[in-house]
Amino acid sequence: MSRLVDRADVGDALGATIQTERLALTPVPSFRFLYVIWRKPYMVAGRDTFIDALLSEAGGVNVAPTAGRYPEVTAQEMAALRPEVVLLASEPFPFEQTHARELRADLPSVDVRLVDGQLLSWHGATLREALPYVRALKESILSAT
Repeated sequence: MSRLVDRADVGDALGATIQTERLALTPVPSFRFLYVIWRKPYMVAGRDTFIDALLSEAGGVNVAPTAGRYPEVTAQEMAALRPEVVLLASEPFPFEQTHARELRADLPSVDVRLVDGQLLSWHGATLREALPYVRALKESILSAT
């Protein structure tokens, strides 16, 4: 795209930054997660999504049901999947602390936290910011366990 608008230098620099950030991730499986995108009903990012691929790059293991890209689950089904962390996205549903508290009551032994849905679900140039965010998120998750 940058070449089409005669800004190959900018595009090349962005690509190099993204590649450097990607190489800084360690894909060794290290945390089991569910990434929740919707409420009433709860819907999670499945295994055939950009979200799954991005978190897998950092060693995340998606425990979402295998049926569909965004399967519906109940809180009881979430518990049965045994995630170590449940990530509540800021978009498309704008999860807030009240929702996190509600889910923590249903999943008392699970780390439930709010995350930036834009950084974790938009591909392209936002990877420049998303990859360091994912690395920091992983470090935070691992230090909490």
